[in-house]
Amino acid sequence: SPGVDEPLQLVRQYIKNIGRTLEVETKEGKHIEGVLLQADEKGIEVEEKKGKGKKMEVLKHFLLFEDIQAATVKIVF
Repeated sequence: SPGVDEPLQLVRQYIKNIGRTLEVETKEGKHIEGVLLQADEKGIEVEEKKGKGKKMEVLKHFLLFEDIQAATVKIVF
C-alpha cells in the first residue's frame, strides 16, 4: 500500500499502529525496535525484547515526541 514505509508523524498515526512493531530512531542516534504499547499527545511507549530463551530481557522505553528523529512501522510477513 502507498506510504507504508513513510515515517509516522501525527499522534493519530501512532495510535492507529498500537500493537505493531516499530523501528524508532532517537535524536541521539539510538535505534529501538519493539512493539508500540501506547501513544498520547506527549510521546510513546515501546516494548523491546533483547536476547533469546531464558536470557530474554524485556525493556520498556518511554519516548517523548521531541526526542524521536523518525519512527516507521516494520512490516512483518
